[in-house]
Amino acid sequence: MLLSACSTYFRDLFKENPCQHPVIISRDVKFDDLVALVDFMYHGEVNVVREQLSSFLTTAD
Repeated sequence: MLLSACSTYFRDLFKENPCQHPVIISRDVKFDDLVALVDFMYHGEVNVVREQLSSFLTTAD
């Protein structure tokens, strides 16, 4: 629900997938970036170290 509510990418992905419990594999997304992105979705703010900022922004885009 959270991913669909915050992201048109995930909303469209889930609409197109008939599976009730889909497994999403994102090979180009780092775990730390995904955790930070979900934290942002829940809390409206994020804390990332400077070295992670570029990859986080790429993931968020």
